[in-house]
Amino acid sequence: MSLTGVVRDAATGRGVPNAEVECISSPNTGRGSRTDANGAYRIDGLTDGAMWIKASAAGYAPESFSIPSARDALNFTLTAYQTFLYSGTVRDGRGRAVPGATVEGADSISVTDANGHYEFSSRFNSVAGRVRTPDGYEPKPVSSTMTFPLEPGQNITVRRITRVSVWPPATVPVSDGTDRRSVRTEVEFDTGQVESPHVDAMQLSSSDPSVLKAAVVAGSAYVEGVKLGSAQVTGRYFGVLSAPQTVQVIPR
Repeated sequence: MSLTGVVRDAATGRGVPNAEVECISSPNTGRGSRTDANGAYRIDGLTDGAMWIKASAAGYAPESFSIPSARDALNFTLTAYQTFLYSGTVRDGRGRAVPGATVEGADSISVTDANGHYEFSSRFNSVAGRVRTPDGYEPKPVSSTMTFPLEPGQNITVRRITRVSVWPPATVPVSDGTDRRSVRTEVEFDTGQVESPHVDAMQLSSSDPSVLKAAVVAGSAYVEGVKLGSAQVTGRYFGVLSAPQTVQVIPR
């Protein structure tokens, strides 16, 4: 058996090309086809009997019908989703454009151009937004598990990182495996704000881990002596490095 018909746009009456028409009930589940340039479709090889048929297309609300048989033609009229234009500029704390930032909203993304401009469309009038920034800027929000409310026409400000500083102790003893010494960390932004770095984003490294361990665990930065000698400790926050600081490992 075959099922034929046309998928049309509810507003214009014109055929919707490349719409998917498929059977969503047994024994014909999964059988389907796509519409041609005029919105016409044909599904062959159907087992006759009652079945559900669904039509869907990008940008439209899907429509489905239950029919008693595949003997008759079945037409669909799809209603286009209302879309909202999200457009704005991503700037730093001093009002300068930030190119190369990825603005995410629901299932849409846009990468800012040389002028910091982003643009995408969504069928939602408010979306959960995130901005993934290039190195040198703090993302918005900082945590990768959080979002902020983003609305059409909204400009976004992110902070540029101007300084990362670490202050380890000048000397630490060789550790017995439990002696960790705290490292103070600090970040300065182009807004003039000076803060502790976000716990999930700060990284600490040692120039010689065989002499000195350096790490950030559960939001706490620390160094730990391994053997006698010296090594440099460096912090990294979203691509910005601190000045290296020398730590001497001494006997216990």
